[in-house]
Amino acid sequence: MNQFANVAEASTDCPALQWRVHLLRQQPRKLVVLAMVLVIGCSCVWLMFSSVLPVLAAAGLLVGSSLDYLLPITYRLDSDGASARTLIADTRLGWGQVRYWRSNAWGIRLSPVLPTNRLSPFRGLYVRFGSAPDEFTIRQFVASMASAEGIANHDTAAGVAQ
Repeated sequence: MNQFANVAEASTDCPALQWRVHLLRQQPRKLVVLAMVLVIGCSCVWLMFSSVLPVLAAAGLLVGSSLDYLLPITYRLDSDGASARTLIADTRLGWGQVRYWRSNAWGIRLSPVLPTNRLSPFRGLYVRFGSAPDEFTIRQFVASMASAEGIANHDTAAGVAQ
C-alpha cells in the first residue's frame, strides 16, 4: 500500500515527507520475468556444477539483487536527510553528505559524489516516487533542502545542469 504523509518533526518545524513504494504491486508482470531468470540461471548453474550448493548460492544472489522490487520500501525526507527502509536494510544519507542531486520522471538520485565518471550515477540513494500523489512536493522539498545546503542540481527533467 502506497501512502504519502506529512509528519511533523518534534525537534524542528520542518515537516517530514514519508511514503511507501512496493514495485511488485505496481508492476506484477515483472515477477514472471524474474522467475524465468531465476529458473534459467539456476538451471545453468546446475548444468555447470551438478551440485546443490552453487545453485543455492546463485538463487540467493539473484533474489538478493531483486529485493528492491520484491520488498516494500519506505522513503522519508526530513531536515536531516533522506532515508529508504526495507525489512532488511536502512539506508540514510544526510543533506551534508549529498554533493549533487538529479531528478527524472521516476524519482530523485541523491549522490555523495560529483558526476565525474560513468559510475557516479549508481552511487547514493535513489528516492522513487512510486505512486506518491504529490511528486511536485517531493521535488520541491529536495530542491529547498539542496539549495539551503548549496548542493548542485544536475536535473535531467530540465535537461540542463543548474
